[in-house]
Amino acid sequence: MIMLKELFIPKRLGTHQLIAQRILGIAVHDDAIRMALVYTKHNKTIIEKLIAVPIEIGSVESHKERLVAGLCLGIAQAGPYDQIRVAISSSVVVFKELTLQFLDIEKIRMVLEYEVESMLPFSVNDSIIDFVVTKSDPKEQCSQILVAAVRKQEVADFIDLLAQANIDPSCITVDLLAQYGIFSIITEQQPAQKP
Repeated sequence: MIMLKELFIPKRLGTHQLIAQRILGIAVHDDAIRMALVYTKHNKTIIEKLIAVPIEIGSVESHKERLVAGLCLGIAQAGPYDQIRVAISSSVVVFKELTLQFLDIEKIRMVLEYEVESMLPFSVNDSIIDFVVTKSDPKEQCSQILVAAVRKQEVADFIDLLAQANIDPSCITVDLLAQYGIFSIITEQQPAQKP
């Protein structure tokens, strides 16, 4: 259900969180499930809890069952939250770095599949592709981007695992890109260094 404040007020304005909320971040690994409960308010971000649930290695079927049980245990330990964001492991993702002669994000999106198609070890039609701009050069009118491509089946299997633990995430990202996003926010919030 959409809350009334969400209809009229954006959640973020630049690096400022306008509506305070608790975000539960989840990373699923073969040996552990790691969670962070983060409280965001205005320009402050506070890590309230860090949770690690170890997972024993076993057969594929029983391992999935242990992952689901670990997810349920971690959710119970986290307490109340407003949204869940999960990170899929970068081990199932193909990364490519490209330089394109565009600054406009929409133009990059339009040519992205064509540009990476020959670089992927699987069909572009069977994949989900996204990117982050790592550097823009207005003078040269070009952008350097990091492309992430993952098979649709990997994402479907991951969503199925989450669904078995009754987790409906508001966002699915790649662990490496999530770390890059955190780093970007931290550097934006740092005061400018005086020479």
